Amino acid sequence: MGDFYTLPEITFVAGETQLLQIRLWTPKPGSLPYNANGASVNFSVINSNNKFGDTVLSKPGSVQLDENGIPSIVTVKLLPAETAALYGKYVYQLTIKEQGGDVEIPNQGHMFIVRNINRGFIGV
Repeated sequence: MGDFYTLPEITFVAGETQLLQIRLWTPKPGSLPYNANGASVNFSVINSNNKFGDTVLSKPGSVQLDENGIPSIVTVKLLPAETAALYGKYVYQLTIKEQGGDVEIPNQGHMFIVRNINRGFIGV
């Protein structure tokens, strides 16, 4: 069985605005950029200790062009209110729905959120 956690590890303090940019690659040897032209993308997060529990965060992402003009970068902006109350180890997943309806899920990644000790200051 392969490693399911192949997306980049993400670490930040809860309540901090995050602009995540994740490059998509084909699973074939040689790792070419995955062309997500016309696809829609969703970003979801679940608690690592309860992988069968409810999703704690789910939101759409957008597909951006890489430096070669290939739509292969997923961008997701996390707002302070979306993460301010979270802390600990999480698993995130991207789900890509292609124009033809096919669904691709490029494995998962770990997300570590450090508890915010000054939530009142940011107003959440």
